[in-house]
Amino acid sequence: MSLPVAVQPWLAKESRPPGRAVRGIVRIATTLWPVPEKLLVGLVMLLTLAHGLPNLAFNPAISWDEGYILQGPLNLLRAGIYGTSTVDGAQPFDPYLSTGPTVLLPIFGSFLLLGDGVAQARLVVLLYGMACVAVFYGIVRLCASRGVALIAALLLSLSLYPYHRTALGEAPGFFWLLLGGWLWLRALLGGPRLAILAMAGLSFGLAALTKQALAPIAAVTLLGSWSLAHLSVRQTDQGGERPAVRSLLVPLALLPVPLVAWYALQMSLLGLDTVLERMSGLSGYQSQFVELSWGRLQQNLSAATSSLPDGLAPWIAPAALLTLAQLLRGRLSSPARNFLPVLAVVCFGYYLLSVGWPRYGFWALAASTGLIAALAPLFLQEAGSFGLDRGNRLAQAGVPVLLGVALLAYPAYWTGTSLLRGDQEAPATARFVMEQTDADELLGTTEWEIDFLTKMRFKHPPTYIATTPPEVVERTFDWSWPGVDWVVVGPIGRYLGAEVRLASNPRFIERFKTGPYRVFQRTQGPAPGWLWSREGATATAPLSPESPVGQTFVAAYDVLNRVRVLLSGDGYRNNASVRVAVYDNLATLTPLATTELPGREIIENRWYGVTFTPTRLIRGKSYYLELTAQPLPGQRAPTAWYNDTVDHYPGGSWYLERRLRAGDLYFGVIGHNARNARSRQLIAVPGFFE
Repeated sequence: MSLPVAVQPWLAKESRPPGRAVRGIVRIATTLWPVPEKLLVGLVMLLTLAHGLPNLAFNPAISWDEGYILQGPLNLLRAGIYGTSTVDGAQPFDPYLSTGPTVLLPIFGSFLLLGDGVAQARLVVLLYGMACVAVFYGIVRLCASRGVALIAALLLSLSLYPYHRTALGEAPGFFWLLLGGWLWLRALLGGPRLAILAMAGLSFGLAALTKQALAPIAAVTLLGSWSLAHLSVRQTDQGGERPAVRSLLVPLALLPVPLVAWYALQMSLLGLDTVLERMSGLSGYQSQFVELSWGRLQQNLSAATSSLPDGLAPWIAPAALLTLAQLLRGRLSSPARNFLPVLAVVCFGYYLLSVGWPRYGFWALAASTGLIAALAPLFLQEAGSFGLDRGNRLAQAGVPVLLGVALLAYPAYWTGTSLLRGDQEAPATARFVMEQTDADELLGTTEWEIDFLTKMRFKHPPTYIATTPPEVVERTFDWSWPGVDWVVVGPIGRYLGAEVRLASNPRFIERFKTGPYRVFQRTQGPAPGWLWSREGATATAPLSPESPVGQTFVAAYDVLNRVRVLLSGDGYRNNASVRVAVYDNLATLTPLATTELPGREIIENRWYGVTFTPTRLIRGKSYYLELTAQPLPGQRAPTAWYNDTVDHYPGGSWYLERRLRAGDLYFGVIGHNARNARSRQLIAVPGFFE
């Protein structure tokens, strides 16, 4: 093997001795370069494993789709059924388990060997990711130097996140697609041997069995690569050999075999009518995924940049331009050279026609890493010229190293920060709830993801509830959550409509939100002001320091952290800010806590909430809440609302200038109870998890 151009001058006898730093670089280069290729590939695979294992169970957060498909291996482990279980019974070979047995059966094996869990399931996909890197190196090596192939493998390894850490079919399907491509190219380079062509076709078929979207992608890529090579040889004077027709027909003919065999197995077990009915329902569901429309093209094209891994973003455009230049100069005349460019274009076309989910662009971006790696020789050549022109030996060896670092540094940084980010959403939600709920209160949730992500054991697939028909949910579940004070709603709860129901339930108020999780709390004590009738409501005089408005109330919580009041800004945008203070009693002048509602927010006649620094109260004791405003020149003073015809709040009264008045302000106090040593009780939606 020859050394890179920029390193060769250091081996010439006439070169004068370089400095110590440069000698070190040269020594490393000359030592590593003869390393066997298999060892280099193994090191890149170990790198993939190294950045794939940390926090595997919790980063990224488990998704609806991932939880759904994990029912297959989990039910196979526990009940001997490959499918899903609902309240209406088992559904073997559930057609919505769209990730195929090439992923789910190995996950079942992982469960048998290592126990059931998210990490055990994702480990299978991580191994697929390692295999992707190895096969990708092999494909690039068929048409480029091992240096370019090594950079391509490193780029792919650093661009797999999060798809090599998620128990879905994107990375495994890409592996089977790449394996089919490598076998096909090897068959073409060594003569179209029938056995290898057949193996290639079956590998493409396994890719389609893993993710059915890969069936048209594999077929169109084969046809495009073969046709481009055929036309290029015909139109150029380079005298190349056209690929044989059977090299295209054999893999295309065998591509559907794994899918046909899988459905034949289902027909033998379930019957033809059942399978046809399911396929009909699935086709109606899948029709939403691919659509030829200008609106969808525009939408997906504008969102394409957000689907890019940040680490690849700087290199996509120059790689695309280089590939176009190679095409125009006739350098993509062989399938070995054009397979990855064609695959990238076909995958990107599928992404544009699909629903535009980022993971549908993963295959195009993964294939494009091979195109990006082709930039490396240009950098090395230019760096070598830079050093030779100036007689600068440090530049001759150092600049290529710096350029290699520049090519890989940003993808490495992006991958590293993605891993360090971890999953903060569910732990933050759990921490908030556990910090604020009392042992006497019950915590309800429609989410079992919170169990996974707060390091509880894998007990049930998190989306088991989603397999339950909505009408069954309506019949069997009381959405008023009787006896429950806190409710966590996440992706599954949103799917079931819990988010809308709780938001519209006046007894619950949203207290916390992060990512897909929302936490609602039931108000304690007497009914808060937003539940009162507004019949007889009257506005106070404009708020001012001379005429403060207040309300006495009995604390229903140990800790105060939020107050809601009904205010009116009369549609003006120049209202003064309102100071909200809580006093121990009417006689004190120093408040326990104060906060301010900005005047720019007070425009409409509605409920406004202000947040306090958590303030300890004595539950059952009476306190005094006061509202004042101090308008600046050009500002107006807002007004509050009270009702003196009905005593909505027997535990207190409203005050004007600290003088007792009949009736009450429209207000509500929200807090939480202090923690104690007793354990909490977590309940799930009844009837769905056992």
